Amino acid sequence: MIILKEKIIHSMKEKKLSIAALERQAGLSIHSIRNILKDRIKNPSAQSLQIIVETLECSLDNIIQKSPS
Repeated sequence: MIILKEKIIHSMKEKKLSIAALERQAGLSIHSIRNILKDRIKNPSAQSLQIIVETLECSLDNIIQKSPS
């Protein structure tokens, strides 16, 4: 989960999006991204992740896979 959070945060920084802006643009409920990033949601749904990556314009594989060391 740490890698997922780090990659979401990295992509948000690249797009210069705040958590609230990402939630708005993705059409997700308020605090949904924040809850993922703060481990309040341990297993986000595939649908939520798909919406997040589409909004961030990156691939789901890139977000969920561990980077090679």
